Amino acid sequence: GTYFDWLLGMDVVPTPGLTLGVAYVDTDISEAEANLIRPNFATLDGDSISDAQVVFSVTASF
Repeated sequence: GTYFDWLLGMDVVPTPGLTLGVAYVDTDISEAEANLIRPNFATLDGDSISDAQVVFSVTASF
């Protein structure tokens, strides 16, 4: 199917070589559409992976 996904986030560089990030990620996939491709499209506890999530990241460069 066709769907739209998006994220809104920001990165902070507290020291050279270290980046900390946070983002809010979501899609417009309906619960009915997500049910069509379960269980492959689910978290370990059975929730849809198309639900909104906050994602944290840490990146280091050398």
